[in-house]
Amino acid sequence: MDASALANLFTATYSVDQNVRMAAEIEIRKVASFDAFIPAVIQIIGAAEVPNATRQATAVYLKNRFTSGLVQDSADSDKAIAALKPAILPLLGTSPSHSITSILQTTLGYLVKATWPEAWPELEGDVRGLLVSGGAKETFVGLVCLLEMLKAFRYGSSSHVANVTARLFPLLHPLASRSLTANPTHDEAEVLHLVVKCYWMSIQQDLAPCLQESDSIMPWGSLFLQIVSHQILLSAQGISPDNLDELAGTPYWKTKKWAFRVLNRLFAKYGNPSQLPTMHKKTYMPFATKFMASFAPEILRRYLSQVDLYITAQRSNNWEQGWMTDRCSCLILDFLSESIKPKSTWELLKPHATDLIRHFIFPMLCFTARKGELWESDPVTFVQESLGSFEDLGWPDPHAIAFILRLARSRAKTSYQPILTHISDILAQYPTSQGPEAKYGALTMIMALDDIFMNNPLSKAHVNNVLTQHVIPEISSPHATMRSIACEVITKFEENGISWADGQLLSTFQQIMAAMRDPELPVRVNASFAFSSMMEQPEVRPLIAPHVGEIIQALLKLSDELGLDTLSAALDNVVAYFADELKALALPIIVHLRESYTTLFGQIEDSRAQGEANNVDEITDKTMAAIGVLRTMGVIIDSQKDSPDLLEAIQQAVLPIILTTLQQDNVDMFDEIYTLTDSLLTQLNRISPYMWQVFEATYKAFEVLSVDYFEDMMPVLSFFIENGATVLTERPDYCSMIVHMYETIAFEDSAGAWDRRSVCMIVETFLMHTPGLLVQFIPRLVAATIRILMLDAKDTPQRTQKVNILFSLLLVYPIDTLDALEQAGKTSWAFEQMLHEVPKLERVHDLQLVIITLSRLMEQQPEQLPSTVIDAWPSLLRAVLHCFAALPAAENKRDEMAKQAVEQNNDEMGEGEEEGDADDAAMDDDEDEEVEGEWDEDDDVVDEETEYMNQLAEEAARLQANAAALMSGQPLSTLQAGEDDEDEDEEEDDVDWFYETAVDKVDPYVKFTTSLNTFQTVNPQAYVAATSAVGQDGQVALMEIRKLAMERSGT
Repeated sequence: MDASALANLFTATYSVDQNVRMAAEIEIRKVASFDAFIPAVIQIIGAAEVPNATRQATAVYLKNRFTSGLVQDSADSDKAIAALKPAILPLLGTSPSHSITSILQTTLGYLVKATWPEAWPELEGDVRGLLVSGGAKETFVGLVCLLEMLKAFRYGSSSHVANVTARLFPLLHPLASRSLTANPTHDEAEVLHLVVKCYWMSIQQDLAPCLQESDSIMPWGSLFLQIVSHQILLSAQGISPDNLDELAGTPYWKTKKWAFRVLNRLFAKYGNPSQLPTMHKKTYMPFATKFMASFAPEILRRYLSQVDLYITAQRSNNWEQGWMTDRCSCLILDFLSESIKPKSTWELLKPHATDLIRHFIFPMLCFTARKGELWESDPVTFVQESLGSFEDLGWPDPHAIAFILRLARSRAKTSYQPILTHISDILAQYPTSQGPEAKYGALTMIMALDDIFMNNPLSKAHVNNVLTQHVIPEISSPHATMRSIACEVITKFEENGISWADGQLLSTFQQIMAAMRDPELPVRVNASFAFSSMMEQPEVRPLIAPHVGEIIQALLKLSDELGLDTLSAALDNVVAYFADELKALALPIIVHLRESYTTLFGQIEDSRAQGEANNVDEITDKTMAAIGVLRTMGVIIDSQKDSPDLLEAIQQAVLPIILTTLQQDNVDMFDEIYTLTDSLLTQLNRISPYMWQVFEATYKAFEVLSVDYFEDMMPVLSFFIENGATVLTERPDYCSMIVHMYETIAFEDSAGAWDRRSVCMIVETFLMHTPGLLVQFIPRLVAATIRILMLDAKDTPQRTQKVNILFSLLLVYPIDTLDALEQAGKTSWAFEQMLHEVPKLERVHDLQLVIITLSRLMEQQPEQLPSTVIDAWPSLLRAVLHCFAALPAAENKRDEMAKQAVEQNNDEMGEGEEEGDADDAAMDDDEDEEVEGEWDEDDDVVDEETEYMNQLAEEAARLQANAAALMSGQPLSTLQAGEDDEDEDEEEDDVDWFYETAVDKVDPYVKFTTSLNTFQTVNPQAYVAATSAVGQDGQVALMEIRKLAMERSGT
């Protein structure tokens, strides 16, 4: 293959002319299957004379071809791997740019995961050779390859990681030590970065035994401490003071970041004895004990030293020394938080806690210049990021908040009062010596303390004073930031159950409603949150009623501006409390919400078209916003259930977005879109002709998605079947669709037992509501039912629902079903399945179905019945008598469950307030214990959080073990098996005692007695054989049934 001509094609793939690009891509696809293609691609990437842009385009093609297309053809894949293995490392060594190196590294990562170590055993030797070569390029390639080898197993334990660590890591430490000069060059910093990242990758799941040894942890730990303590004057780093954020992307600061992460990981996961999960104590307790004694205190001292440098630079506003990236600040805060619970690190941290709060934590929580810049330049992003405490921006705020909360919860006796004192000082000094930025920080600290501030005896008595003097006045502050934070604090207080002073609630609520019209977006958003939480107070609702329309429009406008679902709860609350006031507004609101949903849906589809991997956060945010819109629609629909004409209009308005969502197969919205559709159908309680479009769209979606989303579809399909008998009679194609769905789930390998149970419920309803329409489908229905019962042979409560299909088929289509069973050679087997199920039946519906079905069989002419049935009459009659005997207990059980449901509902409505009071009292007691407890507060802290982390560790270990078992074809762990048993127990509890079909409208005593008389007439021989076989007790039972039938029929 002519590599030069191929290079020209790749050059054309980035032409500005779309026609040229498309033509080149077509030509490349034509030659891509040739054996010489991959070698030619490799040649182009490594050719120095080829322009870098062409080499990069070729490298991208190679990456994409290898990571996606090759798996489709194993032979093609093997050839590509054979060509790539000897070439990929040399290509990395001759890469002319960082971007090409990054692309090749990704390709190498996939290659390593696919082949190492089994199919590429020589790779480790190649890496060793590169690391000991002494050449800069060779060392770089060796480190990159080692990193990819370790990354290949970062999600699970592996002996390969331990082995390669033991053999190659002794080579890395000298490389790093030589590179840690006073002012490392770019290449030296890159070596440090890769070495530290390799170490980090090796300790993700386990700490290899070789790394636990003193002769390993001592030099490595010392290296990491040197790195985090290393300082280079800012002027020597070649960055303007106005562009400090650019430093975060340099190899030197990446190295520091990863060194912080390594030390944090060693401490938090392996080196903290008191917090070590139970399952890890045997493996890591010796290491943890040594680490806590030898390294943890020194790490803390080094971190505190870095904090001191930072505070000094901040006070002097001179960042020549002491500056650090946001990520490094976050990691230091994380370590400080972890140091609070262990006794030995707390003893070191304790004297610094107050200064840390005042001079390190507090300034981060103030309204800083960059928060102000974001507010001014992009208020929408400011709101979106502030909802997550700016975590997505990588700012330290959420980590600072976590430190305060951990300190207040775990070391309250010594730390809580200093925190309160600092907050009090700031509030007292405002506005004389402290500005709004500082008060913003103090109020943020109050919110960070959450329920502690509301309930701890040291602060509880001052909550109303803080609210009255320092929060409520700021709702009308001239500073927008203070208006915003005041609304946030009120929301937090209300969520934690504040007791309002007389008259205070109404006056504050009026101010909140005014703030919802504030010119600043963040203020309006936080005022809306406060409005939503305060609306739970019945006293304020009369203030809302006259302004419902205005409020709804304001909330809708805010939601559209934000493109998030954060205000859905506020909208839902207004709708729920003011249904009558909304009657005239409901349809316009629905139309507005429909347009909002349409806009969001279009944005989601556009983002997906651009590549989901590159827009995952945006897609997630927009999807959640769209789901919030659908939920609000559902709340409005449910609130207008007594207005059928309005619901009809709403149904027509909403139908287009239902159809669009289903037609575009946007599965993320299926749950909510079907919930919305179900509300529309059930509240109106009829099917408008145009709504059958939803049925058709559902079937088309099912054809594409198969069983994956059938559970979402099920309630809507059930409604169409239960209420659409007239249309189904006229549309045999609709009947065929339902039968096809049943067959698909029955024969689809990916379907589970629960899917089969769900479809059986629908088909049973279908059979009962469409008598006579399905004759042509009986052989297919019988075949699918046999398949389901053979797949789900194990006795479970859900299997009853599947056996019920046999009973239902025999009830509605007795002769056709028997013919189909005979043709399949499964008649005897089918009756065995049914009779086996009878003794386990407890539900009224199931018992009546058996009685009515077997009664129907008694009415058939004997010549139409196969010999299997004729021979089974004694057993069938005994089954009927068993069902009659069990029926009174089943009816009592159903009545008892109904009574319990009513009582539970009453309890939930009536006891919520009492439970809340009890919770508050319990919390008060807990807080008193925190302050007045007799334990040594300076000892190790082992609390509920520790237990929770222990559970998480066990769950993670179980998941890893099961993943490894599945990959190797081994059985799952016993823990998993136990959980499966629990799932079965849950299924047993998931019995719908109130399930009904047309069968439940038939009196079983009357029906059976009538059929028994017919049986005696049409088949006297079988009648005598059956009634004689039931014995004396059975005869008595038959007489009782006849007697009850006469009483119930009035004859």
